[in-house]
Amino acid sequence: ITQPTINLGSIPIKRNIILGRQQISYTQYQKLRLGNVILLSEINFDAQGNGCLNLGSFAIQLSYAHNNVLFQEWKTKMEDKKDYTDDWNLDEYIQSEEQELNEEDTDDSEEYEQDIQESDNQEENITQETEEVETVKTVHPFANVPINLTFSLGQMNLPIEQIMQLQQGTILNLHKNTPAQVEIYANGKLIGNGEIIEIDEQIGVQILNLD
Repeated sequence: ITQPTINLGSIPIKRNIILGRQQISYTQYQKLRLGNVILLSEINFDAQGNGCLNLGSFAIQLSYAHNNVLFQEWKTKMEDKKDYTDDWNLDEYIQSEEQELNEEDTDDSEEYEQDIQESDNQEENITQETEEVETVKTVHPFANVPINLTFSLGQMNLPIEQIMQLQQGTILNLHKNTPAQVEIYANGKLIGNGEIIEIDEQIGVQILNLD
C-alpha cells in the first residue's frame, strides 16, 4: 500500500507581526485615554521601520513603511532588540492613582501631628482627630495587577512554500481586525487601535480608539 505524500509546503504559518509590548498596572490601564502616547519597553522594529520576525531557527528581515510590511531578507537568527525603558515612565503620560493617594496621606499626617501638638491636654479632641486622620482610603484590590499591552501590525498567514519564495520588497498581506495602523491588545484582548509615532528616537503608539 502506497503511503500518501504529505505536502508540507501547503501548511500555513501564522505569526503576529508585533511592533512591541509594554506592561502597566491595572490602575494605569484605567487611566488610559484617547490621545495618550505609550512608549514601548520591548520593541521589534526600530525608528527606521526595520525589524525581524522569528520563525524558529531562522528569521525574516522586515521593513515597515506607508502602512505596509515588506519582506527584505532571510536571517539566521534574531537581531538584538533595543530596550527603551531607561528614560521613560508611563506615569509621565498617565497620572498615577497611587501617587495621588500617597500625597493625600502625607498631607493628612502633617495635619495630624500639628493637631496633637496644639491639643496636648485635650485627650478627647485628640482621639476624635486621630479617628479622622486614620480613615482608611479604599484602594481597588487589583490596583497593582500587571496588564500586558501588545501592539500588533497584523497577522501573517502564508503557506510555507509561499514564504520560501518571498523576494525583497514583497508586500506581506496581513490580516487585521481593524483598518488601523496598530491594534492594541491587553492580555490578548483587542481593546483599541492607534498610530506609530517617534519621540526622541523612541517608538510609541498614540491611542486613537478605545473599546
